[in-house]
Amino acid sequence: SAAADSFVDDDNARLTLQLADGRSLEVSIAVIGEKPEGTQFVLHFHDVTESERLRQLEQAEMDRAVEVQRALVPGTLPATPGWTFGTFTSPARQVGGAVYDVRVHQPSIVLSLGDVMGKGMDAGMLAAATRTALRANDPAATPSVVVNGAAGILEGDLRRISAFVTLAYVRVDMDSGNFRFADAGHGLHFVIRPRSGRIERLSSDDMPVGLGNHWQEHSDRLAPGDMILLVSDGVLDLWGGSLDGLEDAIAQCANGNGTNPQAVVDYLCANAGELLDGDDVTAVALRRAGHAAHETPETSKS
Repeated sequence: SAAADSFVDDDNARLTLQLADGRSLEVSIAVIGEKPEGTQFVLHFHDVTESERLRQLEQAEMDRAVEVQRALVPGTLPATPGWTFGTFTSPARQVGGAVYDVRVHQPSIVLSLGDVMGKGMDAGMLAAATRTALRANDPAATPSVVVNGAAGILEGDLRRISAFVTLAYVRVDMDSGNFRFADAGHGLHFVIRPRSGRIERLSSDDMPVGLGNHWQEHSDRLAPGDMILLVSDGVLDLWGGSLDGLEDAIAQCANGNGTNPQAVVDYLCANAGELLDGDDVTAVALRRAGHAAHETPETSKS
């Protein structure tokens, strides 16, 4: 009656009613015409109880998946004198396909970021499996050993569903600042060097996990004041989808917030969620403490 009373001219309405016995009815109301005794309506009832219960079950499963994925995000990290972190993650949907991890195991710090092809529940399950496959390794293991081992675990599942994962895995020595990394088709990790004012992109020619069959290892060093930054494709999209745009943004941010990794990450990910059909936005940064002469950063590629 309330819906019918709100009609204007030849309007119509659709609403869902919850009955006392637990059923759900979808009701359509439309005007047939006017009669001396009043307006005549036609009502169509459709029992949607089972489909509504299925929707609620799917939502409950999705909510649980969201809880599980949130639980996989690193919690409070142990004290790491001389090192500071910055992290951010925002899935494109309720469950995302990008996952990062931070592990502190004296004298090493391990950073990893994986980005699964696709979005939604399937990508989220693969992201969780990727994290588990990486965590199955000793933090002291070399990055090439870890990535090759994880690929062996994931290969069968990835092949069956024609999917792949890009992956960056970095192990940093806390005492010297030396680090080793393996790159499986990711290519979105950078070193910010305030002393020289350079932004260096670290990459390799190795393929993503699920497409390649061997991953090499590379090495470099973080001097006091330097920062290493890993980001997902979603961050690249936020800055126009080009490496030049992202590198310019990193340089601009480092110019004002070069000593604060969380500020750098927050700046780069500030517009997460604004792009229609955007990708998962995830970033993790690690900075070695120390003072460096500050100069205006320049963008360089390697």
